[in-house]
Amino acid sequence: MSNYAGDKVRIDRENHTVTFSAAKFKKITGTRLASIVDRNEYCSEFEVACDICKLFKEDIDNKFTRAGTAIEPKIRDYVRRNGQYMDELGKGLKVEDPADAKACWFDHFGKSSPYYKKGLVNCDHPDFGGMVDGYVDFSDGVRAAVLEIKTAGADKRESWFRDGKFTVPEHYVLQASLYCKLTSPELRKIVFAVGFLEEDDYEAPESWEPSSENTYVGVTDIHPEIDIVMFDAQEWYNDLRARAMNGNITVEWSSDSKRDEEVVRMIEEFAEQQGEGMTPPAPMPADGGFSTADTYKRLDPEENDRRRKSIQSKLF
Repeated sequence: MSNYAGDKVRIDRENHTVTFSAAKFKKITGTRLASIVDRNEYCSEFEVACDICKLFKEDIDNKFTRAGTAIEPKIRDYVRRNGQYMDELGKGLKVEDPADAKACWFDHFGKSSPYYKKGLVNCDHPDFGGMVDGYVDFSDGVRAAVLEIKTAGADKRESWFRDGKFTVPEHYVLQASLYCKLTSPELRKIVFAVGFLEEDDYEAPESWEPSSENTYVGVTDIHPEIDIVMFDAQEWYNDLRARAMNGNITVEWSSDSKRDEEVVRMIEEFAEQQGEGMTPPAPMPADGGFSTADTYKRLDPEENDRRRKSIQSKLF
């Protein structure tokens, strides 16, 4: 687990809320977008809020991520060698490697990115960002599509096809669609390249090689609701920041979500390791901000108890 918040974390299990300091916010990336609008079964709004507010992000360094890192450039080269899979886009296409992650501070759409400096990305959405896996370009250099590369277990292959037709999971389509919008309002095509790995491949990904038997390349349109989804995500993000105007924020988790409960447990364990006490959340003034702990202590005991019970902030 990674924990960025320096202030005390206060967990209220009765009301299913976590209160913590929040001064800076991460951007809405493609991997976070679907969760914000509740279209990702693998990550909830609560978890992504904690991530964006820099309270919690689970450290993921396992065989799946390591395999993805090793195999991504192999799949990109496979797409480059097999342009016939993209014939519907046109002829003479070229596959462009992504800009170096460190050179752009891990955001291809930020002001440090070489894409931004060359005017190759859309600057209208400063709260959004992310990292592309590459681009597919026409012969004149104009971009034809965003390239999105994925790896999946061979046993998950059927989930990528519906009635025999290549069908990308929605949260991945939303991710790549966001990158299309952040590149150019006119860019409306995505090339998905998916490598399907057997269990042994995860143990030695450097030995895995893409082929027509284990890799599928397909062209899809951007998500038809991407503009609406981005609008809703921006509204959610604005509300999130407004709730932390004086440095503290309260988010609510779902007691029906096993994953939310797991995240809370990890936050609680981390806080205990840091010697941070668990106390009820600080009261919330009428304007939606949060008073400081000192203000909380100065309240009359009866008023203190009344506000503790009656005033709860809900993020979602």
